Amino acid sequence: MLFINLFYLGVFCLVALFIFNLFLFKNKLLLKTICIFLLLHVALVAFISIEQHRFKINLSKSIFMDDGESYSGNGWQISTALTNAIPDLSSIAQMRGIHVVDRCLGLKQYYDKYISKKVILSAREYEVGYISYFYAIIYAAYGFKPVLINFLNIMLHLFTAIIIYQSVNVIFNKRAAYLAALFFLLNPVAFYYASTKLQESLFIFIVYLSIYCFLMIIKKKNYGYIFLIPPLFYVIYAFIKTQYFFPLVITFTLSSVIILFQKNKIILFILSLFILFAISTKYTDAPEKIKNFTGNMLIKSVERQRAFYNSEGINYQLYLSDKNPKDYTLTDWVSYVSSGWYHMLNEPILSDKLSLKLLLLYPYKLIFLFLCILAVAGILMALRYGYIDAIIFVCLLVVVGSSIAIFSGNIGSVLRHRNLVVPVIFIFSSFYISKLLPDNGPTSKC
Repeated sequence: MLFINLFYLGVFCLVALFIFNLFLFKNKLLLKTICIFLLLHVALVAFISIEQHRFKINLSKSIFMDDGESYSGNGWQISTALTNAIPDLSSIAQMRGIHVVDRCLGLKQYYDKYISKKVILSAREYEVGYISYFYAIIYAAYGFKPVLINFLNIMLHLFTAIIIYQSVNVIFNKRAAYLAALFFLLNPVAFYYASTKLQESLFIFIVYLSIYCFLMIIKKKNYGYIFLIPPLFYVIYAFIKTQYFFPLVITFTLSSVIILFQKNKIILFILSLFILFAISTKYTDAPEKIKNFTGNMLIKSVERQRAFYNSEGINYQLYLSDKNPKDYTLTDWVSYVSSGWYHMLNEPILSDKLSLKLLLLYPYKLIFLFLCILAVAGILMALRYGYIDAIIFVCLLVVVGSSIAIFSGNIGSVLRHRNLVVPVIFIFSSFYISKLLPDNGPTSKC
């Protein structure tokens, strides 16, 4: 089984090299960069597969155990039930690397409780979701070849880098575009997660593809991209968590209003009158619903933080005290959200319970914080020189970033989830750096 997966991994790599050559034949510098990182990703997946192959009974003993293995294992279980291809216990043992749904269960208990009874897990269950059903389709079609899922995430990750390059090039310049893509690829946290079976690569790809479509509509007047945004948002709605989906909607709405105000104030004035009339009429309670929804989300976030902090995991404390969140004042909420941002940008440097793995990220964090400072300068420079279309990235950072900061709850989650907005920091820091470099820099020909 291991050698079969490694063989497919090699074949996928060759196919991907051919695809990227077709897409990027006019941009040799970006092509070389993408191909180098493709080979690095493939090497990591091969190493992960070999390491996981050592564990015949319980994959939870592997150092590469994460929620992505849960999605994959559950997907494999669903596929066997749907296709009626129920293997025997010895076959499962030979496959190795099968995730045990309950990490305390042994392989035989797992088989007796789930596999032999053809149990199809609900998408609402923890560590299942719709992504497991997507994985089930892959396994049903191609058999148990988990490297296919790893490779899909790698491709999504690398195409996201290309989309970031294209988006930044549309707004700023080629030098900033290349640096932003390079910083995105060099991010060690995103690099690792993109090589696993986690669903973050899919989220990030769809979000930045949606932003690219938005920019092509606003900047290039290519209105055909309008038809791509609804299905992309539907996928986001189906897969991503509620507390992140609605901030994304707010991000696109707010940036649209700001750009519209800048480019056509008359249309915005008419639109504003219509909106004010709609929300002021007695026939709608939209403002109250929005207020209640926001309040409930904030209260749930406090409860989530408290639950994480009281658990045995590696957590950080965001909630202010044991005060009931329903009694929080505006000052309390401002302090709470500010604390969330502080932890999101500083973890894992500052924490009560640092692990060795997190300490290894210390140099990365210092560089990251330096880029955060440059990003602030880049945002101010972009606003000063009238790059109004870049407001979509600013809104994404502020709105979605705040949601991630207050909902993640533990260091592992915040490192993973913040990859949704970290590219924005790379984009604006790259823009600032590009303005400091001479015009005849190496990226001027890319």
